[in-house]
Amino acid sequence: MTNKINNKTFSIEKIEIFQIKVPFKERFTHSAKSRKSSENIILKIYSKDNVGYGESIPREYVTGENPQSVIKKLQKKIIPHFKNIKIKSKNQLLKQLWEFRQTLKTNELSAFGAYEIAILHLASKEIGLTIEDIFKFLKTKPDPQKTISYSGIIGDKPLALMILKAYFIKKMGFTQVKIKIDEKTLYKLKYLTKILKNKQIRIDSNCGLKYTNFNKTLQYINKLNIKQIEQPFPPSLKSNQKAFKQAQKYGIDIILDESLCNLKDLEKLGKQGNIPNIRPTKVGGILSSIYMYKYAKENNFKPILACLVGENILTRINIILGQNLKTFANEGNYDKYLLQTPIINNPEFDNNGVYTKNKMKLNYKTKINSNFQENIIKKITI
Repeated sequence: MTNKINNKTFSIEKIEIFQIKVPFKERFTHSAKSRKSSENIILKIYSKDNVGYGESIPREYVTGENPQSVIKKLQKKIIPHFKNIKIKSKNQLLKQLWEFRQTLKTNELSAFGAYEIAILHLASKEIGLTIEDIFKFLKTKPDPQKTISYSGIIGDKPLALMILKAYFIKKMGFTQVKIKIDEKTLYKLKYLTKILKNKQIRIDSNCGLKYTNFNKTLQYINKLNIKQIEQPFPPSLKSNQKAFKQAQKYGIDIILDESLCNLKDLEKLGKQGNIPNIRPTKVGGILSSIYMYKYAKENNFKPILACLVGENILTRINIILGQNLKTFANEGNYDKYLLQTPIINNPEFDNNGVYTKNKMKLNYKTKINSNFQENIIKKITI
């Protein structure tokens, strides 16, 4: 396929949807789920001369979506809406995507994210769309980064295995560490923090803490010098605002994840938490991610650019966005350490979890299907 950039109209000729099962090298566990693989949706959108790729990683406990609902939403609502549109310019495409995005419910966001990423990737080949064009459309400026520093992550496992992972992360030289923990496993932190005493540690409970014990939990982690808790309770908990006020007394940040998916959820920042967890696959794609970053920047919140285990194409999107966002923390690109068979060869970070500018060398014109392993997709298609 050619990649000649021009200003001519292009239209969608064909769309293919694949449901794949991405196997992990080890089981990954937290309070909401334990998994040895991830079921992802891969979308391929064809023009006459090019193809764009997108990916959805639906999680029922986050947006209420699953692979079957994503496929159905794509087939019945999203693809038909854009079927006969002829794309004449960058702004026209971005306007149509953004207007449609703002009508979506939370349980449609991962499906739309896959479509949006695929069509933007296709437009990068057809009309030269860049990440800078998207920033301009949303009336904000990128914050170019010379490096991206990723966090090490420890899943909730038997204590001995978590200790081994902590020593591995320490040896690797990560400066930040995220630990999956819940009410029953909080005791493990006193052992892990001794190993990781010079690291910036945050915990992620995936709604696994108890509000009735929260003040004691805050006192406990404060003594361990842990200053961030991600999603302590379900989004529906009425006491989330009270919990945030309790945390502020100890100088502890609350990171909103499952509580922050749709654009209206941004209203919770400053009321239920002060750090937005931004993940393209849960918030509805690239435009939504940049918009949420813009909101955080304008309101003095510290954003995290995050990921879900099992990302492939989305890892490349994470790298592209990470070069242009000034964040409190970054998560992602665990291909080498987690995935048995990555379907795209993403550049690896250094041993300390850092991408240098020379290693990244990416912008939105970069073809995310370079080294795309179609033979692996066929093998792991469900």
